[in-house]
Amino acid sequence: MKNTLSQSEFIDMWRGSDREDSFSYEGKIALFDMFEELEPDMEVDIVGIDCYYTESSILDVASEYGILEEIDIETEIEIEIDEVISKLITDQDEIKDMIVEHLESNTMVIRLNDETVIYQNY
Repeated sequence: MKNTLSQSEFIDMWRGSDREDSFSYEGKIALFDMFEELEPDMEVDIVGIDCYYTESSILDVASEYGILEEIDIETEIEIEIDEVISKLITDQDEIKDMIVEHLESNTMVIRLNDETVIYQNY
């Protein structure tokens, strides 16, 4: 017998388990949507999902996997402080995009927002 889960039932499966906090609410929605699209008939195993996928800040995953050392990052420093601040903010966004691109070339990635991704562990 086969039972199809709704998004809310998928999210409810995590409640009360020791893996409840492994993914944010938004992360669970993104995972549900991905699985529904890629593998609609899969058997849901939250332990397996938790083992194979991780939700993390982009900068944390870059640090954990040493990605910053693997990609070439050049930064010019301007003398005007306002320009420096503006450039650092722009550079940080560009660096995050480079990190996500690097991750995508190695594994499956769901970008939740400008700061956070879910990636398949590799």
